[in-house]
Amino acid sequence: MGRTNMAGGLALVALALISFSAEAQEAGGSWMTDDDYPAKALREGRSGLVEVTITVSPKGKVTDCTVTQSSGSSDLDAATCPFFVRKMRFKPAIDATGEKVEQKVVKRMNWTLPQR
Repeated sequence: MGRTNMAGGLALVALALISFSAEAQEAGGSWMTDDDYPAKALREGRSGLVEVTITVSPKGKVTDCTVTQSSGSSDLDAATCPFFVRKMRFKPAIDATGEKVEQKVVKRMNWTLPQR
């Protein structure tokens, strides 16, 4: 009789329990306004891309946020996590049993100067 590779079987079980990714959902209309742009960065004409790791709760709310890649602008970086916590809502991740679960997600915020 052949040997069963239990480690491989456990890996397959673990993969089956991985949840579907949380996805951003807009609450209707535009979720970002000119008022969300950091005033100093706006005055100085700065834009940039900030990468964050967020925790999305089973209710779809951002409960934790950490900047993982700076835009090079401290005020854009500092404004990103509060924006995600205050404004963003997500469809929560779903596990293999259909339950909503907490999930860490990497997202990017592209701060682009408003059109004037």
